[in-house]
Amino acid sequence: MLDFQQKKKLRKAMYSKGVLLVLGIIVLFLGNATWNVYQKYSEARGNEENVLNELRKLQERESDLSADIERLNTQRGVEEELRKRFGVAKEGEEVMIIVEPVVSDEGSIDDGVQKEGFWSSLFHIFTGGE
Repeated sequence: MLDFQQKKKLRKAMYSKGVLLVLGIIVLFLGNATWNVYQKYSEARGNEENVLNELRKLQERESDLSADIERLNTQRGVEEELRKRFGVAKEGEEVMIIVEPVVSDEGSIDDGVQKEGFWSSLFHIFTGGE
């Protein structure tokens, strides 16, 4: 019988308001800690995606730069880069400017040469091209 009464006292003490209040506070602290860990996990997951994207961009840039280095290791590549950046030319080279032909309103190409009429050309033929 003593066991039964001890168990009853123990149950009464465990279900008292004070013990339940302490247990409730412990559950709140644990819940808060769990929520903070979850938020940090979510933030770390987002940062991981950003870092992976950045890594891919940097790897692409590295491959582009490696290709540029390979190109610049040749004489032709150095010459091409000098021409592109500084507009230099070798001695004796000349500049050639290509102008696109002007298209008139009728759709024909105006080549800049004045065309003579029929009577003018006949006149030049008989006068000796003056």
